[in-house]
Amino acid sequence: PRWHPAAWNRMLARRLETRFEDHPEEVALAEALLLGRGELLTDEMHASFPRGGTYHLLVFSGLQIAFAASVLAALLRLLHAPRASDWLLLGFAALAPPFIGPTPSVARASTAIGLYAVARILKRPTSMENLWCVAAILRLLIEPRDLSDPSFHLTYGGAGALLFAGRIVKHRWLGHAAAAEIVI
Repeated sequence: PRWHPAAWNRMLARRLETRFEDHPEEVALAEALLLGRGELLTDEMHASFPRGGTYHLLVFSGLQIAFAASVLAALLRLLHAPRASDWLLLGFAALAPPFIGPTPSVARASTAIGLYAVARILKRPTSMENLWCVAAILRLLIEPRDLSDPSFHLTYGGAGALLFAGRIVKHRWLGHAAAAEIVI
């Protein structure tokens, strides 16, 4: 249906396809990079991204979701609208999975962003470490099979290392990176 965010994604993809129909490879690449839709990429293009170490450009991962959410929230906070920013984050967390697709990384990032927004809306004090724990537990309640999914372990292991190692190494960014690398 038209009201569903996945339909918005398809509508944007069709707009790209009709506007630049003379350049199918460029359209396929733009759809993959902007909309997370890599179905039109040729096998050769698909193979070249992992070889070059840039495969994450073709799929929406938690990093892209978190980055987009933080940019939106920062813009509203700069406009002195922190409450609107919190509600926007909650809406973003709810709409990202249906728009992009309910991949595990998108779902995990959206869950964490949604929990953060709810904590701010309810004016409940929290910490990133608490949000990390609650997001992991909530994700496992929603999708228990994630417990045996390596990407779940990598996501929460890496993020946990950054959060909890930060308490030990304080302001040494290299220590954070080393801790995350060791855990992963």
